[in-house]
Amino acid sequence: MASSEDSDANDIATPPCAEEKVIKKTPRRRIRSPIVCLAFSSASAEALDMVVKDIGWQSRDVVYDKSDIFWVSTFDQLLTRLKCVSNKQICSRIPGMYMLCDKCPFSKMMGRGRAVFSSLYDFYPESWLLPDDLRSLGNTCNAEKDFSIIVKPNAGSQGDGIFLVSNYEDLVKRISFAPERELIAQRYIDRPFLLGGLKFDLRIYVLIRSVEPLDVWICHEGLARFCTDKYHAPNARNLSKVTSHLTNYSLNKMSDRFVRSDHPNSDPLQDGEAAGGKDEAEQNVLASKRSISCVFEEISKLGYDTDVLWDQIHEVVERTCILFKPTLCESIYELKARDPGLSRVSYAGGANCFHLLGFDIMLDEKCRPWLLEMNCSPRVGIDDVEVISKADEAEGIKLCKCMEHFKPHVHFISEVDRRVKLQALGGALLLVSEGFKHSKLLSGGLHKDSKNHLELLSHYKQICGEGIDIRNKELSLLQRLHSLYIKVSGCKRKIDSSRLRFLIKELGVPKKDIRSAQLAMDSIYLRARTKKGGLTGFDDFLDILIALCKPLYPAMSTFDALTELARCV
Repeated sequence: MASSEDSDANDIATPPCAEEKVIKKTPRRRIRSPIVCLAFSSASAEALDMVVKDIGWQSRDVVYDKSDIFWVSTFDQLLTRLKCVSNKQICSRIPGMYMLCDKCPFSKMMGRGRAVFSSLYDFYPESWLLPDDLRSLGNTCNAEKDFSIIVKPNAGSQGDGIFLVSNYEDLVKRISFAPERELIAQRYIDRPFLLGGLKFDLRIYVLIRSVEPLDVWICHEGLARFCTDKYHAPNARNLSKVTSHLTNYSLNKMSDRFVRSDHPNSDPLQDGEAAGGKDEAEQNVLASKRSISCVFEEISKLGYDTDVLWDQIHEVVERTCILFKPTLCESIYELKARDPGLSRVSYAGGANCFHLLGFDIMLDEKCRPWLLEMNCSPRVGIDDVEVISKADEAEGIKLCKCMEHFKPHVHFISEVDRRVKLQALGGALLLVSEGFKHSKLLSGGLHKDSKNHLELLSHYKQICGEGIDIRNKELSLLQRLHSLYIKVSGCKRKIDSSRLRFLIKELGVPKKDIRSAQLAMDSIYLRARTKKGGLTGFDDFLDILIALCKPLYPAMSTFDALTELARCV
């Protein structure tokens, strides 16, 4: 009989069977979902928190430095965060966009688009900057007696300070109270497309995923905002009736005729049961704020092709983004030059910034889209207010007396806002996640096997970006002119009289035309120096080139002349 020692030795020497082998697997490290910091989102926090949770991400309502996305509300907040972010983090604003979206700079930019590309930019109403263009506007008013003017303050919002006039004399009287105030006067679209006799506009959400390269997406869901009084062509008696002419939600919600809809998904033209009941369907079709999909359904029933309308809106957005790209690049360059702390920001803000814009578009009687303005900070809140009757007040309902309404009211979640903002914001965050290659964590925030994610992405369409055939004629010319500007202005991006002489030499202007070219440039240079202390950027440079076109190429269109100038370099 073997001893216990022999038994132990045999046990050690005997190899285990294959079935008895145990392979220890290293547990996989669980990858967390992306985090969005909402500490700077102010009034938008509730909507953003809802959206972030809906797509399966995390939110933080306090400053959390390890967040993947920082949602900011103001320019100062943006600059503060950009100095701290790593190349694996993103901010929700592009620096420079704030200044660009002010009404006067934006109108001036669109005016250059009309001057250079003619009918390609005729979707923006004819505009004048006041007080600078007051004489030009007076000449137009004298030549055309029958047209109205809408006047807006440069930095105004929510309808503040907007007024209509029907003649030049009334305009001069109205602006004489603040002669130095910057205003924009626009030819009023007096024959708008009406639904139920009401005027409305469309808030289109546009995502700028990067500027260089230009990467633009448009959301096919948005808001239609209606006036609360029937529209009548402007005359001396109704010019001051703002709820008939202005579609701003902030103005119309104060009206007793403002109609709220709690059923944004219902089809207003279906019968009662399918739409959630006859009363609900009627409420939806009469609502003062509706989803674009709902309104386009109504427009389609009237015989208009909404696919064609979307194509036209795409062109409006695409051409506008192409036009502002060089100006935005230079704004970012200028900010970086002034503040060394922004060295992490790429030249065009594309590496760690994105921006969700609001394009305000109105349809005329032929269902043609007109761009009214571009909003830098579109409202993303989902709350609404409702005035409470005395009977409800007696039941003990808690009232609010904030500035949202001049009467005692309550706040509640607007269903149409909730649905639209969920699609616009959720889709935007997922697209930003997909396009951001610097962070595996953030780029993994999009799950293409998720029905929810795919549904949100389905509302967006790319109109500028890799593989997209964009308007090469406009973009190519602007890029060449921008390269010329960089060459002439140097690393300091400054143009003075010596730089202008260098420009004439660079363009190869013939000796016989040098004098007329110098006069054209001096006129703009002196005007800019008097008003702003000098030529301040690409926009002023483009004005100089446009001024050179007439003396150098009098028989050519502005576009052909600029193309010829760019070819000379």
